[in-house]
Amino acid sequence: MDGLRNERLTIFIATPITKKLGKPPEIARLRLLVDTIDAAAHAEGARTVCAFREEGWKGEENPAIFVPRDYRWCKECDGAVVFPEDSYGVRVELGWLSALKKPVLRLHDGEIRHQTGLERFIGHVCTVFDHPIADMSDLGEAVSGFIKSIRK
Repeated sequence: MDGLRNERLTIFIATPITKKLGKPPEIARLRLLVDTIDAAAHAEGARTVCAFREEGWKGEENPAIFVPRDYRWCKECDGAVVFPEDSYGVRVELGWLSALKKPVLRLHDGEIRHQTGLERFIGHVCTVFDHPIADMSDLGEAVSGFIKSIRK
């Protein structure tokens, strides 16, 4: 293995935030999602960064703080796990990630549905793996496989 493969990978986790605030069951589900991704990443020797977690599961209200931070994370990460749902912010981050040619594991509730042609064909710009999460039973395995693909 070369030196780069021995370095600890960083995985950026992007989740919707704004529309989840004030909805405890949805916050709990996102926390479980992030915790599952984090555990799988750590088991693979990677570290994670996640705005929602860093913000205490409350969301940062100041774009002057979160926009530069999240863009920096996109630039510095080795790959990202994104859960777009109907979040404009996650879609912006997906745009940054694709422009930076970062590999992405894109999670979907149930059936994979792309709202736009951009979402459907973003895999022509960067590597995108789509994974439905009807339940979270296989999410850890999907994250593990994604991280292993980054290392290849």
